[in-house]
Amino acid sequence: MVLIMDARHPLTPLDQRMLDWFTPTGKPVHILLSKADKLSNSERALTLRKIKQTLAPFENVSVQLFSSLSRMGADEAAGVIEGWLQQAGDAGEDVEESPEGTESAVTVEAGARPD
Repeated sequence: MVLIMDARHPLTPLDQRMLDWFTPTGKPVHILLSKADKLSNSERALTLRKIKQTLAPFENVSVQLFSSLSRMGADEAAGVIEGWLQQAGDAGEDVEESPEGTESAVTVEAGARPD
């Protein structure tokens, strides 16, 4: 699961509920701290350090800074997702092909519990 959080207001109660709901599956979670371009360099470092410390008890959870405007972290995020898809393919799990021939993940319906 990719969970997008505003870097200026991370780990809202809804974010925490999503993590509490999904992490027991043992599947990986990658958190994008979006709008990171709106923070100073020192605020970015502090926010990332605090979130990593808070999430330390969770297994299979990673976090990074991200900005869609400046493309900060776009390559890192793509690498994480590509790695997941590669692992799923190596494990023989079903991975859908997109029209362009690239792999895409299956989404979970709202309210459904992930396997």
